[in-house]
Amino acid sequence: MKLFMVLLIVQCNGTILGIENILLGNLVGVQSFCRVMGSWDESTSAYAVAAGTLSLWAGVYSIAQIIGNLSAGWVADRFGRSKALFTFIVIIYLGVMTEILSKNKNDFTGAKIIMGIGNGMNQVATTTFVAEATPREIRGITIGLYWLTSAIGNLFCTLVIYGCNQAWGSNAFDDRAWKVPLYIGLSTPTITLILMLLLMPESPSWLILKDRVEDAKKSLHKLYPRRSVDEINRMTHELQYTVYKERELRDAAKSASWLDCFKGVNRLRTFCAIFPSLSTQFAGTQLINTYSTYFFEIAHLDNSLEASVIVYVVGIVASIIAFALMDMPKIGRWPLLFYGLIIMTVMMLAIAIVDSVGNPASAGSGNAFVVFLAIFYACSVIGPGVAGWAYAGETGSATLRAKTATLSMCSNALVGGVFNIVIPYELDAIGPKSGYMFFGLGAIALVFVYLWVPEVTGRTYAQLNELFERRVPPRQFKTTECTGDYGNGEA
Repeated sequence: MKLFMVLLIVQCNGTILGIENILLGNLVGVQSFCRVMGSWDESTSAYAVAAGTLSLWAGVYSIAQIIGNLSAGWVADRFGRSKALFTFIVIIYLGVMTEILSKNKNDFTGAKIIMGIGNGMNQVATTTFVAEATPREIRGITIGLYWLTSAIGNLFCTLVIYGCNQAWGSNAFDDRAWKVPLYIGLSTPTITLILMLLLMPESPSWLILKDRVEDAKKSLHKLYPRRSVDEINRMTHELQYTVYKERELRDAAKSASWLDCFKGVNRLRTFCAIFPSLSTQFAGTQLINTYSTYFFEIAHLDNSLEASVIVYVVGIVASIIAFALMDMPKIGRWPLLFYGLIIMTVMMLAIAIVDSVGNPASAGSGNAFVVFLAIFYACSVIGPGVAGWAYAGETGSATLRAKTATLSMCSNALVGGVFNIVIPYELDAIGPKSGYMFFGLGAIALVFVYLWVPEVTGRTYAQLNELFERRVPPRQFKTTECTGDYGNGEA
């Protein structure tokens, strides 16, 4: 129970990411925000934020995320996983206050830079800690929980902005419609910070990496207070074996470098940490994560915020379903990833076809867009979301885990940043026909997943080390037997 509480608290940091990721897409539906950050549009008789400004914010946020990803990897390796978590919370506070105090688009640009750094650190620090602190039986579920809390953050942000817009949005000069949601958003980092300070120990794996064996035992005892001394010793020995074995296999000198991630067998391990979650970007997930409300406005829906709420509720339900499926031996991570990506790709094609052959402004087309995007989002959560992000925390070696997780986050931030810059212009130019592009990119991603991403469900880190070192073909990971000799006489 103590372990579950700690993991749940740490994973609640995902709500912070979820809120910020869709904040822009929702705020562009609030007239008071558009008045402060944009200008009057005679064609629509309303205030609007220019597509170029949206692209700028998305671009600097993504670049800042990469900086945060890299910083978190360094802080997590040098000072500890818990220190990296506390650091990002402080940065988030600074970012939100800067958003609240922004008086123009330039101020808000600075706020997006700070928030990008904070959430970049959030992604790496949270995923790394959870991957190391969780037993293999529930590792996939707990890593995937980050996506569920992120989806909850999406819904929370949309509901709060919708409510505030209903209360004060009729007056374009009432800034409460967009500032009150930001104040409410401060509650999440406040709660998680207090609970982490009270309950969270340092990662046992990191302590072993630093040769602090006794401290690692104390940390394990805090996470597993009901385990006997013998059980704690056995767990410590397995952690030591995994870490020391990897040190023997690594051709580095004193410590792992970033280049080690791309040498020998680590090249495939790094790819497996990066691409499963990255594949969702190629299938078009930024249409939902950042621009759902904007997309529905372009598609002429009467209430774009309400449509976004429907989509995010579906996403939360899908996350819960994913947890039940992901660690089932007969299903596992890879089928969820692969088949989820197939459906996502088909939904993008369906959206583009409806816009091409139907009347985009009709109620029927609008309802079809909501249904297709809801199905798309559900599959993105179950597939590249929950299952894909599980790979980011599982496939890297212990000595490179923080770095491979960092590379995974950086890749997502970089590719997501490119799409975030392109999508506003693309939606303005061709609207929902953007689905054709994501259909093609999603099909390419499917080929990569089939050829090079293995099934890792139910494997310990020691077993994964063996499978990768033996260079077992990805499609044979599930059926290959391991030796089970990992320093304790068992797997």
